[in-house]
Amino acid sequence: MKSQALYLVFYKEIRLSSASSIAKWFGVLVLLICGACQPVKATQPLPTSTIKMSPIASFTATQTSQPIPTSTLVMTSAYPIATSTLVIPTTTQTPLPTLTASERIDKFRELLTTNLGCRFPCWWGITPGKSTWAETRQFLTYLGPEKISSRTIMASKTLYIPSGFDLKVKKQTDGLPGYIYNTLFFVEEGGIVERIHVNAVGFTNYIEFQRLWINEMPRVILREYGIPSRIWFWTYPSLMGHSHGYDLWLIYDQQGFILYYEGLLEVDEDIFHICIYDDGREIAAMKMHLQSPDDPTPLERMGYLTSFEDLGILDIEAASGLSVEAFYQRFTRDDQPACFETPIKIWQTPQP
Repeated sequence: MKSQALYLVFYKEIRLSSASSIAKWFGVLVLLICGACQPVKATQPLPTSTIKMSPIASFTATQTSQPIPTSTLVMTSAYPIATSTLVIPTTTQTPLPTLTASERIDKFRELLTTNLGCRFPCWWGITPGKSTWAETRQFLTYLGPEKISSRTIMASKTLYIPSGFDLKVKKQTDGLPGYIYNTLFFVEEGGIVERIHVNAVGFTNYIEFQRLWINEMPRVILREYGIPSRIWFWTYPSLMGHSHGYDLWLIYDQQGFILYYEGLLEVDEDIFHICIYDDGREIAAMKMHLQSPDDPTPLERMGYLTSFEDLGILDIEAASGLSVEAFYQRFTRDDQPACFETPIKIWQTPQP
């Protein structure tokens, strides 16, 4: 099993460049954001043959997937709909006291639970296309990041990266520390926050990762935001035993956000069997890309799907026979694990 998991890591890393993961992540992000600056007329689904991606985080299944004890898991409710305009402290108000490192992590957990009462693409009360960077920076400063790095990605655009939101938590399996890496990116233009990118990776601590990000797991998102505009799916064409991974995208074009997940599936003779639980127990990495619904830039530009090597991503119907609506109905009808299947043969690498 360990050798299969390592092979899975090496397989995915080979598809990326030889530079470090962090350098690749930034390089891809800068290229995509710069590419997104070109005007486009409307969001259109990309043909399957042209869909491309470059995953940020390597899928490193370092431990066997284990169910989360239901007796200790606290299921929080989905984000409430804000009934009034959320006010972030502005530069004209008295600055809030900066939180300590431990207070910052506690507040981070709280924000993931409540999202300050706002709905995507709003993130922690920050609304792409509306919130100013001055307001956003003051709020981030209040959270007490270790630093807020910045880099100019175009003459008119700046990328800001607050750090200090990673978690080090002991694993239940062996008591050893496991890290959950949480990275935030804010793209500012003309003093306004245009886009927000969130990247979370918890391969070394599945259980805590799923608890921390439970409100962003697929079934919770589907129940909260309804039927997606598009759902895309991809899995590795080479068989790797029962340690086999998949990528899933939920795309909400009209609402202005896209979510990407990396999870584990099971191999059953000639089919791949994928189950998604309320607690997301088979998922250990995710990304979110949030922008104003009025922004004409296709969401896949922000979702790493239109650059680099074509990995043969399929829409959910081509992959599983389920329409987007049927997928939604299956995954929201009750609290039982929901599953679907995809034939192994459609993912096998074509022979020359």
